[in-house]
Amino acid sequence: MKIVLLSDIHANLPALRAVLSDIDARGDADTVHHLGDLVGYAPRPDEVVETLAQPRGGHTASPAVRAGDTPPPHTPLPGVLPRRQFH
Repeated sequence: MKIVLLSDIHANLPALRAVLSDIDARGDADTVHHLGDLVGYAPRPDEVVETLAQPRGGHTASPAVRAGDTPPPHTPLPGVLPRRQFH
């Protein structure tokens, strides 16, 4: 089973379209989920949400965490420093 995870789109519609085109061209994704951060920063939030709501190859991009779920606490990977420690 091939699972596609989308994250941190931040309303960047051209980048989202490029990624979705690549997914379509490969044609082997069994399911597509988004992890969040769909809007913000770039100027196309409505179009990004609308694009992900449209069925693609029998699938829509469903959220990986449902509304009301408590996301797990952030656990940094071993050897990965939080951003504030890079200064």
